[in-house]
Amino acid sequence: MKRLSITLGLTLFAILFANSQSKLVPVSKSVLTGIELPAGTKQDSRILSTAAAKTVLQMTAEDHAMTAGEQVEVFSMPPSVGNQIFDQLKTAAQKAGWEMQPFTNDAAYSLLKNQQRTMLMYFQAMKKETALYISPVSSEPAPVQTISSSETTAIVQPATPAVQQQEPVVPPAEATRPQQSTASADAGGFTYTTINFDDGWNSSIDADYVKVVKGNMKVLIYYPIEITDQQRNSNQEMSDYYWNLLVVPSYQVKSAIRLVEGVTYFKTHFIEGDAVDPGNGKHVYLAMNVLINSGMVTTILAIATDKNSYLQQFPEPKNLASMSGYNRFAVAAKDITGNWSSSSGASVNLYNTYTGNYAGMNYASSSDSFLFNNDGTYSSKHSGASSVYGNNTHYTQEYKGKLTVTNWDISMTNRWKDGTDNFHVWFEVVRGGRILHLQDKKSSSMKYDLVKVK
Repeated sequence: MKRLSITLGLTLFAILFANSQSKLVPVSKSVLTGIELPAGTKQDSRILSTAAAKTVLQMTAEDHAMTAGEQVEVFSMPPSVGNQIFDQLKTAAQKAGWEMQPFTNDAAYSLLKNQQRTMLMYFQAMKKETALYISPVSSEPAPVQTISSSETTAIVQPATPAVQQQEPVVPPAEATRPQQSTASADAGGFTYTTINFDDGWNSSIDADYVKVVKGNMKVLIYYPIEITDQQRNSNQEMSDYYWNLLVVPSYQVKSAIRLVEGVTYFKTHFIEGDAVDPGNGKHVYLAMNVLINSGMVTTILAIATDKNSYLQQFPEPKNLASMSGYNRFAVAAKDITGNWSSSSGASVNLYNTYTGNYAGMNYASSSDSFLFNNDGTYSSKHSGASSVYGNNTHYTQEYKGKLTVTNWDISMTNRWKDGTDNFHVWFEVVRGGRILHLQDKKSSSMKYDLVKVK
């Protein structure tokens, strides 16, 4: 379970002021976004409420390599029946020129994007009310400094490779790309091990990575590994560690330089250089980008015939990170037979800054499980609990119905109000297994990231 723990210091004045003021004002529109809000919505301007909401959004944004602004809007809306209010918000957002995208594994968080701005939105339907938080966020990295010959850093293999610390860099969201065809091979119990994308890239599965090829360009997407405490506490730069671990033993490196950036909170761990492939004696150009997210490392290594060929495909270091989206494989009905589940949670601890006394906890947790049967039926259970300033709520939903599976789509009958839900579906390969992703076609923020339960 992924758990976000936040410690929020609140002054006694803020607590007394928030409790003594009535700042719940009826509103019809969000000032930050221009989105029309459902009837009965009130804006909460109390210091305690806005401080807690701001902290939750800022910490969630930072945990996913973004920065939240100082502005925050807190709204209280009537209780939601199913996805009624969320669907209403999504439609209103589209009318106001916003595109709504999923942000984390927690369906409560979404990104709102238009041509000028990006907003982080938190939406939580509870028994007595529905909460909505909105804050502007930014993910633009600091400008990259030009590396001159005097600034280049030679990479040498240390006696004991190690790493300094984790600095979150989130791989780009996996956009749904059309697939032209699939190549079938029954290996490891799964039907599809090769995918041919419409843009010319072809993905296949290896023991240590997904190999993506286009013409003479090859990209290796290594399976995620967990960062150890030894790596966090060492003085070695992250890119050095994985260059020495993955590249140096396999290639005769002639020269290598590490990207030098200006002052930035989220570093791009990037190294490039010339080398010789011992397997065939040919010169190659290598570029490596180390992506860090929630304590896990995904290394992406590009292998080109020369530097010009590499730069034509990836003009900037950050472009290489987008290749993580090609770890994406089709699904067959027999591949998903069995139990699949996921869970997530978040908590906020509140303390008084004058006395240091514990002032309570706000938390939310959820779990989802699916049983897919080989006779074309399914059952699922969805449960969750939350506590906001002592207001405890929980829910449980169970469904049973028919299941239809094609390469990239799943439909399930007898869902909410006896309706049929349609999902985009794909596998992400990890070492020793696969993650099953389901994303609702109507509400993109409704996403399940499931692992097989043995």
